Amino acid sequence: MLTYGHSLYRVVGFGKSVVDESDWYRVNITVNGKHITVELNGRQVVDYTEPANPERHKNHEGKVLKPKGGGIAL
Repeated sequence: MLTYGHSLYRVVGFGKSVVDESDWYRVNITVNGKHITVELNGRQVVDYTEPANPERHKNHEGKVLKPKGGGIAL
């Protein structure tokens, strides 16, 4: 599961960026079990809890949150 700019890659996305990408901004990512929140400049833009049987885009089936953790890309 990757965050991409201001979303969770292939899970929760936005059509338009919620920040001015030509300027610096602060990103806070919190993961607690299967619950993820993403804040940009103090504004919450993602609040996602993975369901028991998540649906993923084609070629991303099986991409789920792992109890022992995993990688993150910024």
